[in-house]
Amino acid sequence: GRKAETHAPPQGAHVKASMLRYSLRALRRNWRAGELKVLAAALVIAVASITSVGFFTDRVRLAMSQQAAELLAADLVVAAGQAQPAEWEQHAQDLRLRTARTTSFPSVVLAGDTAQLVDVKAVSAAYPLRGALRVADEPFGAERVARGIPAPGTVWVDERLLGVLGLRVGGAIELGAVRFGIAQVITFEPDRGGNLFNYAPRLLMNSADLERTRLLGPGSRVSHGLLLAGPPEALASARAWIEARLREGERVLDVRDARPELKTALERAEKFLGLAALVSVVLAGVAVATAARRYSARHLDGAAVMRCLGASQAFISRLHFLEMLWLGLGASLTGCVIGFGAQEVLAQLQAQGFGTPVQPDDG
Repeated sequence: GRKAETHAPPQGAHVKASMLRYSLRALRRNWRAGELKVLAAALVIAVASITSVGFFTDRVRLAMSQQAAELLAADLVVAAGQAQPAEWEQHAQDLRLRTARTTSFPSVVLAGDTAQLVDVKAVSAAYPLRGALRVADEPFGAERVARGIPAPGTVWVDERLLGVLGLRVGGAIELGAVRFGIAQVITFEPDRGGNLFNYAPRLLMNSADLERTRLLGPGSRVSHGLLLAGPPEALASARAWIEARLREGERVLDVRDARPELKTALERAEKFLGLAALVSVVLAGVAVATAARRYSARHLDGAAVMRCLGASQAFISRLHFLEMLWLGLGASLTGCVIGFGAQEVLAQLQAQGFGTPVQPDDG
C-alpha cells in the first residue's frame, strides 16, 4: 500500500525557532551567572543619561523659545501696512491658534492747550497672546498684571505722557475726534520691551474705538499686526499658508526676526544644550563599549568550544546577536523610563534653584 505522507515543518523555520529559544535560554543563564548584569547596567545608565539630558534640553529649548516669544507678545506676527484679510485670521483659528490684532501709528493728543506726540496702539481683546501687560493706578505706583485691555472710551498711557501733560489717572485727553478717559498707567508692555528708539510715549486703546477717532485714512503711517500663538505644528502650517498669500510689504515674523538682539543669544543657548546632549551620548557610548568588550573577552572560550562541537560561525554570530537584542530592548525600555523620571526631577530642581520653571506652555 501507499505509505502515509508526513509533513515536517520546514527546516529553515525549525532552525529559526530553535535559535530564538536557545538565545533566550542563553540570556537567562548568563543573567543568573552575573555575566550580563554589568553590561545591562551600563546600557540602562547610558540610555537613561541620553534620554534625561535629551528630554531636559528639549524642554529648556522650548521654554526659552516661548519666553522669548513674550517679547513679541505672540509666537508669530504678520506685519503689514494694511489690515490683513479676515480669512487669514479665520484660517489660523481653524488650526486652533489663538489670534489678536494690533494697529500702531503716531498721532497727537490734546490736554487743554497742551499737545503731545504719542505712539498709539489699538489692540483687540485677546492681546497679548504671550507675556502680560502690567499696569498701575498711578505713576510709579505698585504694578500688577492687567486683566484684559482698555475698556471702550478709555486709554492706558505710560508715565511719561502723564508727566508731560500734567495729568493724573482719571483725567481726560483728546485723540482725534474722541475724548478718552485715562484709566491706567502702563508699566510694562511685552512687545515694546526696552527699545531705546521709542521716543514718543505709549497710548494703548481698544481697537473698537479706532474708527471713531477718524485718524486713519489714505497716506496714514500705520502698521497692522496679526498675532498668532499656539502649538508649533499648527504655527508652521499657518505660516506656510500665509506666506503663500503675502502681498507686497507684508512679512511673517517670529522672535528671531522681530527681535534681532535675541537671535544670537538663542542660537548660543541651543548650541550649548546640543553640546550637553552630545557629551552624554559620548560618555554613554564609552561605558557600553567598555562593558561589551569585557563581556566579549569572557565568552571567547565558550565560542571556541561551540565551534569545536560543530557550530558554524553564522550560528554563533546570530546567537549572540539575538541575546544582545533581548538585553538591549529590556535595558533601553528601563533606561527610557528612568530618564523620563530624571528629567522631571531636573526640571523641579531647576525651578527651585532659579525660580523659573521650564514647563512650556502648550497653548
